[in-house]
Amino acid sequence: INTTSWTVWSTLLALGLSVGQAMAMVIVGCVIIGILAVLCGWLGSHHHVGFTVASRSAWGMRGAFWPILNRVMTGCVWMGVQMYWGGLAVRLVLNAIIGPKFIFMTNTLPSSANVETANLICFFIFIIAVLPLMMVPPERLQLPFHVAFAMITSTLIGMLLWSLIAAQGAGELLATSTTQDGSKLSWNMLYGLQSFIGGWLGGVLGQSDWTRYSQHENGALLGQSFAAPLTVCLTAFLGILITSAASALYRQVFWNPFLLLLFIQSKSASDPATRAGTFFAGLGLLASQMSLCIVLNSVFPGMDLTTLSPQFINIRRGAIIILVIGVAIVPWNLVNTASTFLTVLQGWSIFLAPMIGVLIADYFAVRRRTLHLADLYIGNPTSAY
Repeated sequence: INTTSWTVWSTLLALGLSVGQAMAMVIVGCVIIGILAVLCGWLGSHHHVGFTVASRSAWGMRGAFWPILNRVMTGCVWMGVQMYWGGLAVRLVLNAIIGPKFIFMTNTLPSSANVETANLICFFIFIIAVLPLMMVPPERLQLPFHVAFAMITSTLIGMLLWSLIAAQGAGELLATSTTQDGSKLSWNMLYGLQSFIGGWLGGVLGQSDWTRYSQHENGALLGQSFAAPLTVCLTAFLGILITSAASALYRQVFWNPFLLLLFIQSKSASDPATRAGTFFAGLGLLASQMSLCIVLNSVFPGMDLTTLSPQFINIRRGAIIILVIGVAIVPWNLVNTASTFLTVLQGWSIFLAPMIGVLIADYFAVRRRTLHLADLYIGNPTSAY
């Protein structure tokens, strides 16, 4: 459950798809992602090797650096985006605590900066908050992650109930019809499907980083093939319900939950109930963003980065390097519009999708699920790889 699934509607409907067609693309995309995750994770669950080692079987000892580098760069992009959204969650919390003085803070940055002063301040506050957690071994964060899951789930359900009750229904956005037809519609549906899947390919390609810890060979199958796709679909569906109901209330469409809550705060800055509700919602979103930044975008990409220079880079240093690059790419420019965000996802899928195909085809079709594990750790011509 995360905000990436929530915001997928802005890109799909921007392509001229109806809500039904967009939901169909989400479902088809989730099924494809689930299948690919199972196949890519097979190497980890059955041979207990991570992505950096598993990639050597398909690309060789030196060739493996190319897919590893691509996954690291994907992690950098998503780290920046998730940190920016985390900064918006921090602003929600601070807005609720401080009140109108912070909500209506004067923006001292030019419009060309594409970010407001308050958002930039909260962005760096989020970084300061998440940095200490990046130093904690992930196995010690299982309980906090469970708490974060409960918090974001409660936030999602709470926002759903509030929006449906306040709007007395789901609103008219659900009745949005397609604005395209013929081949243009077909190509836009494929483009939207590819872009949706592209946002998840970085995690799919590195599934063996997770599945290698499986206690038995099929331990990850249920989560990969059923639980993960189901939660993505449910989050996307509940996201469109909340967005539609909120649009009936405010006559504006907010595809991003952070922007919706910030708008609500600006409209009812002094209302105690609004400040309390947005505080707890912001807290749930903040916990979700911190979990995403630690697990998906720092620890495992950091593990990949250690392969490039193990003498100087460990997991913690790799995570910090990814964080720095995530700041350097000025992520607020990537999430400004639906078209920009869509282009980012589309661009990375061009590299990652073929790599997934190569990894799966080499392991299942060429090597018949057989690996010489010892040779994967030999860096001279005597290795089979």
